[in-house]
Amino acid sequence: MFVPFAASLLLAAAPALAETSAPYPAVAVLNAVKAACSRLEKREDTLADLTANGWQPVTLPPGSPLGQLLAMGKAAGEKMLKADGGSIAESAAYSKAVAGEDLTIILSGVISDSVTVNGCRIYDVGETRPLEPATVAKWMGREPTRSNSNDALTLSNWTPGLAPGQDGFDVYFVPAKSPLVELLKVSGVAIRMDYVDPGK
Repeated sequence: MFVPFAASLLLAAAPALAETSAPYPAVAVLNAVKAACSRLEKREDTLADLTANGWQPVTLPPGSPLGQLLAMGKAAGEKMLKADGGSIAESAAYSKAVAGEDLTIILSGVISDSVTVNGCRIYDVGETRPLEPATVAKWMGREPTRSNSNDALTLSNWTPGLAPGQDGFDVYFVPAKSPLVELLKVSGVAIRMDYVDPGK
């Protein structure tokens, strides 16, 4: 059977097209996040979970999108704590491939006025498919506390968060053409988890 040249090109490209149109592996990513960052009370517990689940420590180049975001966050935190007192823990970054997605976790910590906040941020930089709020809601077993979506940002929040003691679970999607990219330095999917210890 004769197949026109243009049609043969389409047939050859079909597997690649199918791959790029595949849905985002939401459940695999969410399960990996849960396994890595459910124990944020003590950093040593979080580090143990990261190691046990195959996350590898990485150094973020200062000029990379996440390197710039990290530096910006550190500068803002130091400025805030300069007036209030307190300290910032050294950030640590870890990476892992999950269902074909290159994920990065950044751990953070802040102590201010006896309040300790340990954070876990997960990034799928440059991802063009959102982590759909409806999919996350089904996985969480409850609807988001609040949700907002526009051309610049999709944000859904669950309060309380995923694990006991965690104050919130936020899922973000920033499109590549969003004006927020200039400010945030990154586009794609991001997840925020924080544990807050109010102290005495």
